[in-house]
Amino acid sequence: MGLLPDIKGLYRDDLMKMAEREILEPEIDAVLLSHAHSDHADYISFCMKKFQYIWVKPVTLSYKQ
Repeated sequence: MGLLPDIKGLYRDDLMKMAEREILEPEIDAVLLSHAHSDHADYISFCMKKFQYIWVKPVTLSYKQ
């Protein structure tokens, strides 16, 4: 369905094994969740736990500007 980006090393090893995909080192350092709608937030559990996770709300962004 193409809902999840194909980013190397983003997803948990157990999911990659189940999908018969190669387990690779991550190309990213963090995951940014822009808002908590279920179509975004529900998939965060698919990601590796070793990433830094950043949750941002518009109020948070405007505070630093």
